[in-house]
Amino acid sequence: MATAAHNDGTKIPKLIAPAGGVTAGRLYAIGDLVVLALADAVATAEFVGERYGEFSLPKATGAGTGSTQGQQLFLDTADGLLKEADASGRILAAICSQPSGDSDPLVRCTLIPGNGDVVTP
Repeated sequence: MATAAHNDGTKIPKLIAPAGGVTAGRLYAIGDLVVLALADAVATAEFVGERYGEFSLPKATGAGTGSTQGQQLFLDTADGLLKEADASGRILAAICSQPSGDSDPLVRCTLIPGNGDVVTP
């Protein structure tokens, strides 16, 4: 039984930045944990990741990339962008909270608690 909480769970401190480091405002998969980096950090440096909340985050652009309210969004670990379609290696990360168009570089979305399921068709 847990007797003391380390924090409220919204921010996860002391994460280790992956190869290439992290950039503030971008999503990263750290194992099965998807977090929003709150500050830049070089590879192997500690950083704080936001776990919950509503944010405007980078998404893919081009024909067919718009999102509707309530739509699932997947983190593409290859380019770090949110995409509306699942595919191998993408991680379910968020739900669209405000519609976005094909040319919009950002989508307003809510991070999914318990995210981190890698899609493997």
